[in-house]
Amino acid sequence: MPAAPVPHNAIFAQLAARHLLTQGFTPAAVFAGTGFGQALLNQEEPAAPFDAIAGFFSRAAELTGDPLFGFRLGCASDLRLAGLLGYIARTSPTAGCFLRNLARYAGVMSDAWDVDTSRLASHGEFAWSCTAASGQQTHQYIEFLAALFFSALREAAGTRIEPQEAAFVHQRRRGAEEMSAFFGCPVRFGAPASRIVFKPEDLDLPLASGDRLLLRVLRAFGDQMLHGRGLGRKSSDLTAQVEEAVSARLSGGTASLANVAADLGMSPRTLSRKLARAGTSYFTVLEELRKALAIRYLRETRLPLSEIAFLLGYSGLNSFSEAFRRWTGQSPGQFRGG
Repeated sequence: MPAAPVPHNAIFAQLAARHLLTQGFTPAAVFAGTGFGQALLNQEEPAAPFDAIAGFFSRAAELTGDPLFGFRLGCASDLRLAGLLGYIARTSPTAGCFLRNLARYAGVMSDAWDVDTSRLASHGEFAWSCTAASGQQTHQYIEFLAALFFSALREAAGTRIEPQEAAFVHQRRRGAEEMSAFFGCPVRFGAPASRIVFKPEDLDLPLASGDRLLLRVLRAFGDQMLHGRGLGRKSSDLTAQVEEAVSARLSGGTASLANVAADLGMSPRTLSRKLARAGTSYFTVLEELRKALAIRYLRETRLPLSEIAFLLGYSGLNSFSEAFRRWTGQSPGQFRGG
């Protein structure tokens, strides 16, 4: 007997249903053939199989005759509807931390997504894929989520972030121009991977809604939820957690072992011991992250060297230049000019 479909958070299907009703569609038209009923409208914690959620967005696009239904609804929606995931993202101190926390805690809402930030620091790449086996077209729901999270990031940063590229694996015949205008960059469809590539300087933008103390509490709840679902981070991911915490503190010059350990809820001694077990050290993680960021800033931006030194948490240009020579055998100026 086949296993029952795993339920996923259906709050956005609820949002879409309420939106359709405000547009004058009858409940019978909204819910026909979707697997949902009117009970969805009043559920506090709606849940449904992923196919049903993705299918509802596809059905809504057909019902309205709007090929950009999901995208447009995402642009106009509030990330706080995502509950814990939304608040974790909003209380992140920087844009880069916002994106890393989305990746880390996506499983709080659904295990249907594989979000990859492994190339965020080095290449500005925020990538995702749908891992749920779905017989439904998913592109309406995917575009909804991309627009929702990107709009929320812009709002929190207080500026119109414009990435270098946005790409989706699905095809689109109409509406690409509107999506390109929204993102402020070329949007590719039928791409090998779905991703948004950010400019390096934008990842360090501070968020007005950032709150480190509240974030620590919310992340603890998030970790408990992930652990309960068998989705918690493994100990081998400790390096990624340290990189995330360091990235959030670099430009403020506060990326000390003590501060980062406190952000991760442990003592400096415990963090050092765990990193040693993983075959690395705090200094190694810090140096490798600084090196990757420095190379990216020099290759992809025209930021002054003094500004790059500041973003990497150095006290001045001289200390940054000495470190860069140690890494590459060249000065930052020589590397950029070569």
